[in-house]
Amino acid sequence: MNRHESLAAFANERNEYESNGAIFENVRMYIPDGWKHDFNLAMDQGLAMDAQPALTTAPNTGIPVWLSTMIDPTVYEILFSPLRAADILGEVKKGDWTLNSVMFPTAEHTGEVSSYDDYSNNGSVNTNVNFPSRQPYLYQTVMQYGDRELDVAGLAKINWVSELNAAAAWALNRYQNQTYFFGVKGLQNYGILNDPNLTAALTPGPYEARPMKSVVMSPGIARTRSAMNKNAPCKTPTSTGVSPA
Repeated sequence: MNRHESLAAFANERNEYESNGAIFENVRMYIPDGWKHDFNLAMDQGLAMDAQPALTTAPNTGIPVWLSTMIDPTVYEILFSPLRAADILGEVKKGDWTLNSVMFPTAEHTGEVSSYDDYSNNGSVNTNVNFPSRQPYLYQTVMQYGDRELDVAGLAKINWVSELNAAAAWALNRYQNQTYFFGVKGLQNYGILNDPNLTAALTPGPYEARPMKSVVMSPGIARTRSAMNKNAPCKTPTSTGVSPA
């Protein structure tokens, strides 16, 4: 079998080798009969086996990117808006979670006075007592985690259970802060912005711009106004702007 026959024979049988899992990427032919007894011919003639052999793996000149990536050991928490409802109102615990309703007795003092007279009984006082009630609201959140989840997070140096505890506290506190302002819908549980027992909030009116006029102010008026403002020096202005109304 000469060289051309060796090329044809291997080409015909390559698919059979590959179907059986034997893949020869750089093999082109069988060794011809004339080359089997001549080592130099088999190594040099046509095959150039003394040259740099072809790669059998994928060419690569780099390293995995993660080897050149640093992970900061500090875990940075994302900031949210502060919770200030407790600072505004204050917090006091009343009862426990077994109660369905809580009453808060209130007493409003009333009265009037009159001019004194030895023979007069004018003037009186009284107290108006009421019993507004509120309904407690129970709320919760749930932490779920598994052993493998903890181990995977540990590879990144993250204390997963601690982060879940912090998330649970954050969720409960944020909801509580919201109920301090708006209460709970469907219950007699109100917040500072919608409690029917509180006076209505003042609604700001529209602002109307008015033209300014220049008037002359006497030195005496200027000194009087400066004396009323202890932090302002006493100066005598020649003119100022005031509203016509």
